[in-house]
Amino acid sequence: MNYFEEQITSLQKFAEVPLMTRRMEKNQAYPIDELLEVYDDVKELEANLQKAIDLSKFIITKNKEILQFNYEI
Repeated sequence: MNYFEEQITSLQKFAEVPLMTRRMEKNQAYPIDELLEVYDDVKELEANLQKAIDLSKFIITKNKEILQFNYEI
C-alpha cells in the first residue's frame, strides 16, 4: 500500500507546478535547444500519465475483485 501512496504523492507533487511555470526559469538561447528540453519535459509528463493510468487500472481491478468476493459471501 505504501508503494501506491508514494506514487500518487509523487504524481501530485509533479502536477502542482504547471509545465509552463517550470519552463519559465529554463529558457535557452537557441530555439532548437529549447525545443529539445520541452520535448524531454513532455516525455516525462507522458510517463507520469501512464503511471497514473496504470495505478488507476490496478486499483479499479482490485476493487472489483473485492466487491465480487463480498457479493459471494
